Amino acid sequence: MWNWPEKLQELKNSNTPHACITITDVGGSAPREVGAKMILLNSGEFFGTIGGGHLEQFLLNSAQHALQEGKSLTKTIPLGAQTGQCCGGVVTCFIEIIKPCPQLLLFGAGHVGQAICQVLQGTPFHIHLFDERPNWLNQQSDQEHITCHQNLKVDQALFDAKNTYASILTHSHDLDFTILNELLDEPLRYLGLIGSLAKKTRFYKRLQEQQTATHLVEKITCPIGLNIGGKAPKEIAIALAAQLLGLYHET
Repeated sequence: MWNWPEKLQELKNSNTPHACITITDVGGSAPREVGAKMILLNSGEFFGTIGGGHLEQFLLNSAQHALQEGKSLTKTIPLGAQTGQCCGGVVTCFIEIIKPCPQLLLFGAGHVGQAICQVLQGTPFHIHLFDERPNWLNQQSDQEHITCHQNLKVDQALFDAKNTYASILTHSHDLDFTILNELLDEPLRYLGLIGSLAKKTRFYKRLQEQQTATHLVEKITCPIGLNIGGKAPKEIAIALAAQLLGLYHET
């Protein structure tokens, strides 16, 4: 028998987007019972069955479209001419879209970095925390939603223009600038730089002096976070978390 909890866990661990199709209600005669499931990947590969035939193909097509839109939905299908079946019943399915977790590349495990890790716990974000200082980095090493990196090199596989966010807040302005330069060309949904408007002006001037393309400079968000006031690490973390979650949920 197909082990769907195991498959769902595998997809979660690999951060693979997928649609989970579940029969939630049946009226009259139908090929499968309430609770029957299928899983569909973007590639078209699927696992399990909700009854086969035209009903299944209709729901797979609906799920493929929902995956492209990134939105879950409910479908109620009479088992008649529309689905090429003659059971005479009605099937309702919930098509749940499981999006990949957004990845936050967080450079700097200092006071603000620690606070951001705490505030984003319990949200969809998985944090990749980069810092060369083990005494700071190790404070977050046992958190499930955090992957710690004791270097500043980013695996290219993490870059995804729709799903990867980055924020730079190291202990050194020069280091901030170096990392910023390395990230400007990368596909990112958000590129944040901690600092005041004065720091923003200085950094922008340095970028212009090295003839950085204008469209790349315009990618930078500085200061980071929503303008809610307050400069304490937890306040900055709340402001940034609100900004990132707003982008992720497209509010």
